Amino acid sequence: MQDFEGTYAIWSVPFSIAMLLVFVFIIAQWVPAAVSNELKNKDIQGAEVSRAPLLEHRAQQAEALAAGSDRIAVDQAMAAVVRQRANQTP
Repeated sequence: MQDFEGTYAIWSVPFSIAMLLVFVFIIAQWVPAAVSNELKNKDIQGAEVSRAPLLEHRAQQAEALAAGSDRIAVDQAMAAVVRQRANQTP
């Protein structure tokens, strides 16, 4: 019983509980922030990965349009298709 007569022994249990609560509070605040940051990074990386094929496709379209600029304009081609279809139907 001599071990529990001092004031340190009396205050050790509440102090330990308080330190445990502080530790749990810090962990409870840190984990969701870390998880949301990780999810945000994954979202950004996913957007960049899916954006790369789109940019490549747009570059190919631009090249095709630039290479075809000496061809017939789209309006003229559509008019030619309409005339051809009109001539085919009786």
